[in-house]
Amino acid sequence: RGADGIRSLRRSDGKGSLRNRGGRWYCRYYFSDRNGRRIQREFAGGKTRAEAETNLQRAVYEYENGLDPSGARMTVNDLLNAFLRQKRSGSLSNGTLMLYETASGRIRSSLGHRPIRGITHEDLQTFLDQQSALLSAGYLRVCRAVLTGAFSFAVYPGKLLAEDPSGGLILPKKRRPLIEKPKSFPPETLDRIERALPPVVTDAFSSARYTGMRLGVVCGLGWEDVDLEKRVIRVR
Repeated sequence: RGADGIRSLRRSDGKGSLRNRGGRWYCRYYFSDRNGRRIQREFAGGKTRAEAETNLQRAVYEYENGLDPSGARMTVNDLLNAFLRQKRSGSLSNGTLMLYETASGRIRSSLGHRPIRGITHEDLQTFLDQQSALLSAGYLRVCRAVLTGAFSFAVYPGKLLAEDPSGGLILPKKRRPLIEKPKSFPPETLDRIERALPPVVTDAFSSARYTGMRLGVVCGLGWEDVDLEKRVIRVR
């Protein structure tokens, strides 16, 4: 224990160390960046030594297996920024890019603050399920495309994640809204309308009113379609 009250422990395998400061444990290890520079990384490991040890082991394992250490701090917001930068430099049309950026805004509002290494398949599926009540089927497909594209990018070439949580996302089925039948006018209202019409269209209005035919169909009738004796109108 140092004079400042900080207790340090080096792991027996030499891969990193733990420090207790102010009642919390912190993890530290070194890695080399893409340019070969030696960089120290320190992060909060947890409230107990065991929790910190587990988190340090995970961080070292991820680094030794080729994952970029920056992925441990990356949020969904950060990932979407990196993914969209890659897409802007590609061959996507401006219209598709606009759709991707708009869909990214939806994703950010729900998941943007979350660390990418804490995101599960269930988190992403729940997001799509919740959005299905608000978005069209086409827009849901765009949201799924952004999620699968971004998290696939995080695995390769990003090397930010070991596994892609977006695999097998299912688009929720859109429920068709119930269509209310239009309400008919009460008879007294129809009487007032009929009395207000000019005589030249009164017969056409009355025929539509009492037979249920559309006015366009009524106007297309000829005398040969009407049998007054049998009280029948034939619609061809």
